[in-house]
This record gives sequence, C-alpha cells and structure tokens, in this order.
Amino acid sequence: MSVVKRLICLANSRKLSGRCVAGKVQASKSPGDWVRPVSDRASEEVSESERRYRDGTDPRVLDVIDVPLKNHHPRSYQVENWLLDPSTYWVRVGHICGECGDGSVGTGVWGQECGECGDRREVPLKRVAAR
Repeated sequence: MSVVKRLICLANSRKLSGRCVAGKVQASKSPGDWVRPVSDRASEEVSESERRYRDGTDPRVLDVIDVPLKNHHPRSYQVENWLLDPSTYWVRVGHICGECGDGSVGTGVWGQECGECGDRREVPLKRVAAR
C-alpha cells in the first residue's frame, strides 16, 4: 500500500543511469520536510519510467507533484529518503509560477488559479489579499 506525498520539486538532477528528484512536502502555511523518492536499486537513482507522469513527461523544478511512496527509507545521513512505488505514475497537480509569484516558496496560497497566467499555482498572499 502506498502513501502519497505532495511535493514541491526543488531538485531533478542526474544520478548514474537515472535521476535524483527531491523536494519539500507542501504544507498549508510553509514548506514541510524534505523528501527524496528513491528506488530499491543499490544506488537508489530513480529511472525514467519510475518518475514520469502519465503523459510521459518528466517532473520539472517547481512542479507540485503527488508522489506515491511505499515507506520511509532513511540512510545514516539521508533521513529524507522514501522508497517510491514504481507501479504508480507521479501526478503533476500544479507549478509554482515564477513569473506571477514572487519567486519564493511557501509564501502563497496553494491551488488557486493564477489570474495572470491561468495555471493552478502558488499565488502570492499579496495578490490574494488584493482580490
């Protein structure tokens, strides 16, 4: 059985034959704990098929992603590791808007439609207050 964590993707870098994807858990007021989805391979890199969305695209930095995870899988100095569920697609639920937002993570309201670009992204509190 999987648990789904909603992450703000803050890293998607090369690692051996795959990628290292990591982010912070989306919380109501500010970003939560770091989470790094890892595979069950010795080097723990995440393959293309394990990290893609249903439409075949790859997560981007600042995407807001629902990631299915099996269990917490910490290493001595990498307590943020979680074993991913490779049988389920990741789901992009939004993106932090660099153009419409103020560029910071965790200073806005999640899931609101941005009036500037129409995407469902983080909207800065100053913009929400003006509505």
